[in-house]
Amino acid sequence: ANASGASGTGLYARRLLALLGIGLVGALLIWSGDILLSYALLGFVLLLCFRRTPVSRLPKWGVALYLSPLLLTWVMAGFATLAQLDPQASTEFQKAMAAQAQQMATLIDGERQAFGAGSYAQAVAQRATDTGTMLGFLVFFGPSLLGVFLLGAWFIRSGVIRDSGAHLPLFRRLRTIGFGIGLPLMLWSAWTHPTMSFSEMSLGSAAAQTAAQVANLLMMLGYLSAIVLAMQRPAWASRLRWLAPAGRMALTNYLLQSLVSTLVFYGYGLGYFERLPRAWQPLFVIALFALQVVASQWWLARYRFGPMEWLWRWM
Repeated sequence: ANASGASGTGLYARRLLALLGIGLVGALLIWSGDILLSYALLGFVLLLCFRRTPVSRLPKWGVALYLSPLLLTWVMAGFATLAQLDPQASTEFQKAMAAQAQQMATLIDGERQAFGAGSYAQAVAQRATDTGTMLGFLVFFGPSLLGVFLLGAWFIRSGVIRDSGAHLPLFRRLRTIGFGIGLPLMLWSAWTHPTMSFSEMSLGSAAAQTAAQVANLLMMLGYLSAIVLAMQRPAWASRLRWLAPAGRMALTNYLLQSLVSTLVFYGYGLGYFERLPRAWQPLFVIALFALQVVASQWWLARYRFGPMEWLWRWM
C-alpha cells in the first residue's frame, strides 16, 4: 500500500473487522477458547500505536510488552508476602484468594456440565459466558500477545525471514538459547508448580509463572530457528515443504480443528469429554493434523486459497 501511495489503513481495518466477526462466531458457536477475537482487537492496537515504529525498536517493545504482565504477578506476590506479617491482613487476603478460586471453580464446573453432557444450546450459552470472561482477562494477557506480534513484525520488516540464509548465525544463537535456557526453565516451572492454583499467590508461584513465561518466548524462538536452519538442508527442506499448504490454510485448519474436536469431545457430539486418556491425546492431535496436511495438499492443488482464507479476503 505504501509503495502505491496509499495508507492501507482502510484495508487493514476492514480485514481486522472481518477477523473480529469470524472470531466472534467461532467463540460463540464452536469453541470459547478461540483466539481470533483477541487477535483482531489487538490488531487495532498495532494499527494505532506501532505502525510507524522504527524497525530497531520493535524487538525492544516486543520483549517489554511480552514480560509486562509479570509485573502484576510480582506485585500480587509481594502483597501476599507482606500480608503474612499482619494476621488480619493475611486473613483478608486469603479470603479474597479463596473467593477467586471459588469463582473459577464455578466457571469450570459449568463448563464440565455444559460441554460434557449439555445440549448445543447449553454449550452456546456457556461459550458466551466464557467469552466474556476471556475478554475481561485480555487486559492481563493481551500485552504478551501484542509483544509477540511486534517480534513477528521485526522478523519480517528487518528482512531476517525474507533472507534467512544471510542470518544463520542469529538463528543458531536463538536455537541454542531457546532450548539451552528455555527448556530447563520450563521443566523447573512444571516441576515446582505442575498446576497454577487460583487460590495461591506467593513468591514461589510468581517465580514459577515467570520461568514459564520466559521459557515460552525462548522455546518459541528455538522452534522457529530450528525449522529455519533445517530448511537450509535439502533433505529436511523437502520433508518440511509438505507442511507448507497447511500453513497457507492456517485459518481454515485452526477453525476446523476446533469444529472436529468439539464434535468428538462435547456432549452434543460423540461425548468423549474427559474420557480420552492423557497418553492418547497427543496421538489424537498428531493424527488430526496429519489428515489436515494431506487435505491441505489436495485443496491447494485445485484452489488458490483455503475456504476460510477466501472468505476472509472476500469480506
